[in-house]
Amino acid sequence: MLNNERQQQILSCMEIKNTITVKELTDQLYASPSTIRRDLSELEAQGFLKRIHGGAVLTAGSTFDTPASLRRTQQLAEKQRIADLASRFLAPSATYFFDSSSTAAILATRLTMYPDVKVATNGVAILANMKSTEHLSILSTGGFLRSPWDELTGNLALKAIENLNADIFFFSCAGFTAKQGASATRMFPLSVRFISTQSAAFCFATAQRLIRSFSSALFPSRKSIILSQTAARMIRTM
Repeated sequence: MLNNERQQQILSCMEIKNTITVKELTDQLYASPSTIRRDLSELEAQGFLKRIHGGAVLTAGSTFDTPASLRRTQQLAEKQRIADLASRFLAPSATYFFDSSSTAAILATRLTMYPDVKVATNGVAILANMKSTEHLSILSTGGFLRSPWDELTGNLALKAIENLNADIFFFSCAGFTAKQGASATRMFPLSVRFISTQSAAFCFATAQRLIRSFSSALFPSRKSIILSQTAARMIRTM
């Protein structure tokens, strides 16, 4: 098994169980204890987890976020359901911004059937899997490539988004609260999303956690829709 593949499986195990031991990982992945310890050290250096005696743990405030290659294989049915709901708001002759989330990448492909559409994104998956045609223009924000999340971030990306006037912005986040709005496990994607909400007339979000009720205070003077990624449940805010 390749190092990257094994480390992705370690992260997948830790999504289910926040604390895990080296013994559990050696049994599940059929790898030696020294190999697992080396993987845990590399993952800790990347900010995914914290090493403890005999294993590793994800703590509150951890910078853990699932690598893009793993996210693309998870909760596919729920993501397709979300894309089905969001497709109701797609229309020709419009500009859309999609973040780097796997759900956004699924929805973006639905736009190939619409004429006169512009798709702007900081997501590598969309840039890699879609191409500009006579009726569809694909725009990249540019920026610093953050692996293994397959997203473009940094000042260059933020400046590009500031100059973009999108009709609809579609993104994912770790959670929503009525007081704080969107939250993320990492600062860079949250910065991208914050600026994008200021540049779009309509915001569409998927959240792992929906907290309390929502109001238009989330996106002042904008219509917004929030979906639960696990339940694919639509909540309208007026």
